[in-house]
Amino acid sequence: VFQSERGNLKMLANTLVLLSMTCAVFGQGRIPPLLPEEFASNIIQNKYNSNGFHVNHTCSGTYYSSVKHNAVRADCTVVDFSSNDHSKPSPLVANFASSVTDFATNINTVLTWTTIAGKPTCYSGPQAWLPPFSANFLTEVGAVYAGLEETTSGPREKWTFMVSGLSGTVFTFYFVGETQQLDKFEFFSGYTPAGNSSEQVQVGVHQQFYNFRAGNSTMLDNDDMFKMTTCSDHTGYMTTGDVKYNPLSVRV
Repeated sequence: VFQSERGNLKMLANTLVLLSMTCAVFGQGRIPPLLPEEFASNIIQNKYNSNGFHVNHTCSGTYYSSVKHNAVRADCTVVDFSSNDHSKPSPLVANFASSVTDFATNINTVLTWTTIAGKPTCYSGPQAWLPPFSANFLTEVGAVYAGLEETTSGPREKWTFMVSGLSGTVFTFYFVGETQQLDKFEFFSGYTPAGNSSEQVQVGVHQQFYNFRAGNSTMLDNDDMFKMTTCSDHTGYMTTGDVKYNPLSVRV
């Protein structure tokens, strides 16, 4: 019996080695796709909370990314649960939000309207997001080919990576095989809640791109596109020096 078990274990070990060699050859020599440095796209973004990965945040709108301006912007209609804990009763809260993340200053500024005619609330603080993608972004972060996945939109090639400064966060980028166009990305991150060092929880984000438009360095040169740098409480506007910025006026 023990000889038979040892034989089975040896066969299993040889099989695992063969499988690992096959996987290594399958991904060997693959070069990550290039990314557009200037682009705009419609998005649907879902955030999953740490309690059962229940969706507690949905953003539907337009996403702008610019290496030239070193900034990322998103204009969204947002639907949230009031509580991150889906086991507790939580009404839905809807609003309109416009955010600009300036990577030159590492500041993220968010304006939120509960009504279009009302005054926005404003938050400004440290950024915690991926920077605008350089063309070789995936190569620079050491992305690893993760195979082909059949999604509801068809087969997608996957590239996975982690980045410094975001410990425990794993990103996966999905591409359309024929065109190598960015289709979506997602990440899952583990963190320790404040005041509870013994608990490790997770959050996940899924961002799907639609109507993707890649452009050249002048595509996003609208004067008001990335000028949201300080908080100011005005009806539908935010002042940036002598410029009045209305997030509802900028469209792709």
